[in-house]
Amino acid sequence: MAGGNRISTTGVLYINGQQVENTFQNVRRITQNLERELRRLPVGTREFNERAQELRRARQRFEEVRNEIENVAGGLNRGSGFLNLFRNGLLNFGDTFRQVFSANLAERFFDGMIQKGKQTVDELLKIADAMSDVEKTSGMTTDEVKELWDQFDEMDTRTTKMDRLKIAEVGGRLGVPIEEMRDFVQEVDKAYVALGDSFEGGLEGVVDQLGKIKGLFNGTKELSYAEAINKVGSALNTLAARGTASEGNISQFTLRVGALPESLRPAIDKV
Repeated sequence: MAGGNRISTTGVLYINGQQVENTFQNVRRITQNLERELRRLPVGTREFNERAQELRRARQRFEEVRNEIENVAGGLNRGSGFLNLFRNGLLNFGDTFRQVFSANLAERFFDGMIQKGKQTVDELLKIADAMSDVEKTSGMTTDEVKELWDQFDEMDTRTTKMDRLKIAEVGGRLGVPIEEMRDFVQEVDKAYVALGDSFEGGLEGVVDQLGKIKGLFNGTKELSYAEAINKVGSALNTLAARGTASEGNISQFTLRVGALPESLRPAIDKV
């Protein structure tokens, strides 16, 4: 075992630019405090996003400390009489390990730390990640994404707000203008509820294919994204009801035809 039966803490944790002492108890306390703070903050605010980043770093360091303790404990358990040697002071362990192992509380500490409130905090971290993705693809500011998130509450739909963030993220990749994003999300959401089962790739498949169709044909290029999605979705629904092909197959066929050179490409109503 490296370090002569001592725990070597190699990671360094910084909170608000200050280095945090790398002991188990301290990292555990910091992580718990950050989780409590994150749960209290309004979703999507700058402070919420900053706290989420700090919490990710703290959780990473917490897992590093956990692994260090488990590795040492695993090695010692393969030996004989180590506990008596430890109690008698004949073996020397780092403070991090001593805090936990000497009281035989490591497993209970970790399980309590990770499980208590884990689902709530994990969901908040996922929201923070999803909002960051929307910012990156769409060029929206933090405040604009926060406003979009709040506007989701006004939409009458059974899809989750996380799903609608994914629509906005893909919309950003497609080049949907920021001022059209809310209406785009709402129309794609309706299309997904109506057509999603027939599309490969689920939600992302619906967003990607309908968004691309909009930009391929003269009959849809001049429309807003919301209007184009509404018209294309309605047409797909009508055609699928009248024939044997599914909405997803018709959409893929339309994309292939739309990829033809413009001189050979028929109008979208002909397709």
